[in-house]
Amino acid sequence: MAKHSVGIRELSHSVSAVVSEVERTGEPVVITRHGHPAAAIFPVSGDRLQALILQLIPHLVRDGFARADEDLAAGRTYALEDVLAELDRLDSEESGVADEDPQQRAAPVG
Repeated sequence: MAKHSVGIRELSHSVSAVVSEVERTGEPVVITRHGHPAAAIFPVSGDRLQALILQLIPHLVRDGFARADEDLAAGRTYALEDVLAELDRLDSEESGVADEDPQQRAAPVG
């Protein structure tokens, strides 16, 4: 018989077993905290994962634009040239190539 809920403390000791059960039964398991539902683990096939991502994209984009609008209104912006220079600097650091003319960290415009 499939377990349909698990306390967060029990989950912390048996994550692998719970995930295996979800995969085996195809049924979600609700995670509870102090007896109240807090989250869920559910099986995801490639198709279900794609559908979930497509459902979340509008929410993520909307939230991202809202934060961008807040930053713009508060003057938290950067000049394109500074951002590009910072990206070049970070790329150089990752590749181990020293910058001949190191750019300072991009500073907000305004």
